[in-house]
Amino acid sequence: MDGEEIDAGVREQTNAHVLRYLRPVELDLPLLNPSITFYQHIMELRFTALFMAIVSGIASITNFSLIYFPELGALSYEVFKNPSGKWAKHKWQLAMVPMLTGIVGAACAIYLPYGFASMILSVGLSIAILIVLRSPIAPAISAGFFPVVLGVDTWWYPVAILGGTSSLALTRYAMDRVQPPSPLTFDHSEVEPTDDQRNSAPHVGSAIVRLLVFGLLTMAIANLFDNKLILFPPLIVIAFELFLHPIDCPWSTSLWKLPTTCLATATIGVLAVALLGPGVISTAITVVLGIVSLKVIRLHIPPAIAVGLIPQILEGPIHWYPLSVGVGTSILVAYELASSAMFRIYLNKTRVQFDSPH
Repeated sequence: MDGEEIDAGVREQTNAHVLRYLRPVELDLPLLNPSITFYQHIMELRFTALFMAIVSGIASITNFSLIYFPELGALSYEVFKNPSGKWAKHKWQLAMVPMLTGIVGAACAIYLPYGFASMILSVGLSIAILIVLRSPIAPAISAGFFPVVLGVDTWWYPVAILGGTSSLALTRYAMDRVQPPSPLTFDHSEVEPTDDQRNSAPHVGSAIVRLLVFGLLTMAIANLFDNKLILFPPLIVIAFELFLHPIDCPWSTSLWKLPTTCLATATIGVLAVALLGPGVISTAITVVLGIVSLKVIRLHIPPAIAVGLIPQILEGPIHWYPLSVGVGTSILVAYELASSAMFRIYLNKTRVQFDSPH
């Protein structure tokens, strides 16, 4: 490869990085899409809140709390909001992939102590499952990391996840049979990468390296303050989506909104539990107010719904949880800005090297 070809590759990478900050903001604001009516907003609120309330009720009645998987909030919100989207279209993966990564997470929690090794294995193997199955269900990574953080050391965990995700997939299937998705419905696949882009080796390899470095750094800070929830499970999903496709990720051009949004949903979740206790009503209120906060802040980030639902299953004091979320998301923003700046410096040096006379 000669200097001109390398320089062309550098220019292409630089242009992609610049486009990340120049991409029209409207793509991140589904609230402004004229094809989405007020009625549709109410429906997505109602279905998501109702589904999660039913899950909470089942968990309470059966005393089987493992079925209350917070990422179900993120999955149900996106599946009911966007029936033409990738999560809703891949129904068998929606049901099965989180269960498979849950097996990985349960194994790590059972056989390994909490630490860097269990984090790397649970996250790395969960991503490997997504790659092998060519799956877009990114919240499945959280399903793999969740047992490590919260110490869920039982094989019933993946069984419980399968119960929740399969119920969601069957519900979406039944709804599609009754009323097929309208072509006018806002489809995030217009701004999401294709499956080939998601699973291409260069993109995935770079994203995995950046994610694991971020995970190690954040876990070190969490250990320093003796606070595991600084590296809360949905943060892994948020970071991976950002690193995997920095141009098309809805929060890539609104990084400053990330801590604000997650802090808002975490605070809502804590207040709901503090005032009403964990259960059906507080779950429904958390989901509704969480979705409303996403609309007000104008950031489409489904994992933030899961952030708000985590207080439902936390043991002990939960009043510090929003602060942990704020610290974790702020670390991600700082890490992304710093790594992006270093990448630009590297590209500039490379350009100067090939532009200089031999």
